[in-house]
Amino acid sequence: MKEGFKLLQEILLLANGYPNLEQSQKAAFSLAQTARREITALYIINSAWDDILGDEWISDGKTLKEFKFYFEAGLRRRAETALEDIRSKGTENNIKVHVTIQKGNPEKLILSACTKLGTEGVFILPLLPKSAGERIKVNAKKLVNKTSCPILLVPELKKHQDNN
Repeated sequence: MKEGFKLLQEILLLANGYPNLEQSQKAAFSLAQTARREITALYIINSAWDDILGDEWISDGKTLKEFKFYFEAGLRRRAETALEDIRSKGTENNIKVHVTIQKGNPEKLILSACTKLGTEGVFILPLLPKSAGERIKVNAKKLVNKTSCPILLVPELKKHQDNN
């Protein structure tokens, strides 16, 4: 193992922004191969959707509840698709990829993940164009100042259009 990677114990990749994560995936797989580590791919379902889907346009409580269930199921399917793609690319590269979906405030969930990683892991945060689907807005400077976890910011280009 290379000397500089002795302390690297965990690699966490934010999977939001799929399929526009080409550079982030390359960075994660390169680190994993070099340090002989596994990757955890995290997909965050933003709970802000709960507040947006108010009863302003759906007056029936039952219909609103059904729509929220339907909408969240669609978000979950998108997350599963993204994570399965990352897992299969890991398999192709002989890298074990663990996947997890979390729902909540993205900034709080990312801070929590970074806190758990501590200084022995690295969090790979894709920087996506504003037009990219499933993009999570994160104040990187604020994030860096609030955690001791190393954060690798990876600029991405929007190559794929959202089909929805």
